Amino acid sequence: MDVNERIMENLKAFGLDTDIKPVTMKHLAKVDEVLASIVQTQTDAIQEIRNNKISINRVAKESGIARQTFYNNPIITAYIEAYIAANASASPYETIETLRKEIRRKDEQIAGLVQRDATVSKCKAENLELTDEITSLRETIKSQEELIRQLRGNSSVVKCMRS
Repeated sequence: MDVNERIMENLKAFGLDTDIKPVTMKHLAKVDEVLASIVQTQTDAIQEIRNNKISINRVAKESGIARQTFYNNPIITAYIEAYIAANASASPYETIETLRKEIRRKDEQIAGLVQRDATVSKCKAENLELTDEITSLRETIKSQEELIRQLRGNSSVVKCMRS
């Protein structure tokens, strides 16, 4: 895709007028080139931050000290971990990773709450059905009891007639 096509697609995507004069298109081409360069610089900087993450393995490798030495000496390990914690706030990548973890945790929490709400709704519906069924069964019991009373009353009349 050439620059002009990309600019036209971006104009449409951004909801801007696509009826552009040739001079404006030349300016937009220069602007697009600068913007693409800035975005690439930002992408490279983020990648550089990711690649320069502090870890015990990296410190061991770059210091020339065996990794096992770090793990066998709790003071060295604690020093590196404290250093990492103290400097984590300086790294936007660490901040982004922390926020992503928090978002994932919140998403899981939301999914759990949605599931809980669905279960509660289902239980409420079942409760309502059971309440209706109980009411119906109570009415059936009452009518059956009434029928039993009537039959008992009729059977004593029948017994009297036989005697």
